[in-house]
Amino acid sequence: MSRKQKISITFPPVKYGYDITLGNGFLEVIAGDIKRNFPNKKLAILSDNNVSAIYASKLKSAFDERELHSIIISFPAGEKSKSSATKELIESKMIKNGFDRSTILLALGGGVTGDLGGYIAATFMRGIPFIQIPTSLLAMVDSSIGGKVAINHPMGKNLIGAFYQPRAVYIDVSMLKTLPVREYYNGLAEIIKTALIEDKRLFESIIKNKILISDRSDRFLLKLIMESCRIKGRIVMEDEKESGKRKLLNYGHTIGHAIEILTGFSIPHGFCVSIGMNVENIIAYKMGILGFDDYLKINEILRYFNLPVKIPSKINLNEILKKVRIDKKSINSVPFFTLIRGIGLGSIDNAVEEDLILEALGESR
Repeated sequence: MSRKQKISITFPPVKYGYDITLGNGFLEVIAGDIKRNFPNKKLAILSDNNVSAIYASKLKSAFDERELHSIIISFPAGEKSKSSATKELIESKMIKNGFDRSTILLALGGGVTGDLGGYIAATFMRGIPFIQIPTSLLAMVDSSIGGKVAINHPMGKNLIGAFYQPRAVYIDVSMLKTLPVREYYNGLAEIIKTALIEDKRLFESIIKNKILISDRSDRFLLKLIMESCRIKGRIVMEDEKESGKRKLLNYGHTIGHAIEILTGFSIPHGFCVSIGMNVENIIAYKMGILGFDDYLKINEILRYFNLPVKIPSKINLNEILKKVRIDKKSINSVPFFTLIRGIGLGSIDNAVEEDLILEALGESR
């Protein structure tokens, strides 16, 4: 087991927060931490059916050894489970098993589990503590950090939710060994996004070490994930409720979320964000705020990691525009975008004319 490393997130002026603990091969250590920090708590281990088969029983066994009461609650894997129906089913299981305000919910899995579990924790018995244990690269660098929890609505992604911070986040990079290649690159898209909005040196490091990244080098991955978490943590501490700087994290997501919905979530989130970044970079280039050389450099690294940049031909471009109008970032149906003015230079609240959006969409076929 490697030495654990921690990043602390604190939200001023009210001094509350949590630690993000990173390491390699320390899943069993989590039980000891929970025993020390949350004695006499009931534990609900929430996990989808894929992750549950690999990790949930190991975690429960570690709790059993410490005489901690826990049950595993599993649900079908996939974005479609981020729904009010699944939420209600899980809540019913918790109530039937005697869970109450003395419960801690552990979200063990990818982004769907973290978002769904966090929203359940925010509303169950008017709020119970929860802990994020992300098992995918996407969840490690994105959804497990920052307290944005939500479920989807038939009309849009993440339209029903809350800001509800976890009590702790545990990131074990050894879990990435079992991650399918497609899911691995899916998470890498969010790391690239984070570098592009805030840290040029991180982006250059990704380019320089792209072979190590492809080979899933534990040592470099730990460094890459830590840097990405530091950036997101810093942004979230400055703007917890997304009234200002946190909007930077939406780069690539305005178009990306629309594509996710219109394809019935058949394309992974990171892949949709990759397409969204390309479309939004075309918009920024046409607005004269992003240089063509930077556009090409970004496009090249996305393609190197087999991340898509083209909109599938089956999607109607006008339907994307309709989804953009009702996106959470739109104001009075006017689309607002986070764009970049250069590598590492994110820019929020850019109003974009619909004709320009359609033009960029057309060039992204």
